[in-house]
Amino acid sequence: LTTLLKLQTMADFYFVPRHKLGEEVAAEYMAFHPDKVAAVYRGVDQPDPEVPDEQMCHDSELSRAAMKAGQSLATACGVCDKSGECGYIRQQNIEADLWVLPHQLLFISRPAWLPEPTTVIVDEDFVQAGLAGCSNG
Repeated sequence: LTTLLKLQTMADFYFVPRHKLGEEVAAEYMAFHPDKVAAVYRGVDQPDPEVPDEQMCHDSELSRAAMKAGQSLATACGVCDKSGECGYIRQQNIEADLWVLPHQLLFISRPAWLPEPTTVIVDEDFVQAGLAGCSNG
C-alpha cells in the first residue's frame, strides 16, 4: 500500500481479500490524498454500511432469482421497487479515483457500471477466491 500511496498516477482498482481490509485501504488512501475519493465495492449480499441490518441489495430474493436465471443484476434492479433505497444502486453513483474490490471480482465479469481500470493492484494471495467447490482437506 505504501508504494501505491506514493505513485503519482494512482491505481483504479485495488483488490483485497476482505472488506475490512478494503475499508482500511480506502481510509488510508483518502488520508494521504484528501482531494481524492476511494470507494469500497460491495456485492449485493454484503452489509449496507448506510442502512443497519440491511444487505446492499434490499431485495436479495429478487437478485438471487435473477442470477439463478442467468440474468444480470441490472435486469433485477430495473424492476425492483426498492431500487431507490438500495445500497448496491447507491454505490453505482460514486465517482471514485480508486475502487477497492474483493478478490472474487477478479474471476467474474466486471459490473458494467464500474470504470475500465488503467491500473490493477492485487493485494495478498487471491487464488482461493477463484477456487469454487474446492476444499483444503
